[in-house]
Amino acid sequence: MGIFDKLFGKKPEIHAESVSAINLAENQVAAVVTGEAVELKTVKDPVFSSEMMGKGVGIIPQADQVYAPVSGTLTVAYPTGHAYGIQADSGMELLIHIGVDTVNLEGKHFTTNKKQGDKIQAGELLGTFDRQAISKAGYDTTVMLIVTNTDQYQDVKPTHLGQVNSKEVVLEVTK
Repeated sequence: MGIFDKLFGKKPEIHAESVSAINLAENQVAAVVTGEAVELKTVKDPVFSSEMMGKGVGIIPQADQVYAPVSGTLTVAYPTGHAYGIQADSGMELLIHIGVDTVNLEGKHFTTNKKQGDKIQAGELLGTFDRQAISKAGYDTTVMLIVTNTDQYQDVKPTHLGQVNSKEVVLEVTK
């Protein structure tokens, strides 16, 4: 926050962003992007499809904005903008990975609004990506949303597959 923000209050855009935050139960995870939710086992990356990183869902994006799926702390924000790690206030650990092998783009076609250590609210904009440019460059744009500490839960399952809007509940965890 700059000196003018301290003197004159928050900018309207910041206030509007906090208003857009969503309320979730501790066991719920929101979709990070609008698109088609698919079983993680169907994504074209064996690290994710084998559930080696944990259980979750893939979303074939129909939009370029990535939103926080839970409230918590951004524990990892890759400089390339292709992935985020989040420690939810509930203790759940999440990975958002935008595309398959997109780390090779070295940040091209990605922007991020957050940095490691930032507190985030569910539904808050984390960053954007240019899915058309990424696809044109030869990369799969599927966004993976993974609960990386799956072993601490009885179950991690999609609430529904098919069309989802960002900020809608897409995963539920059972302790």
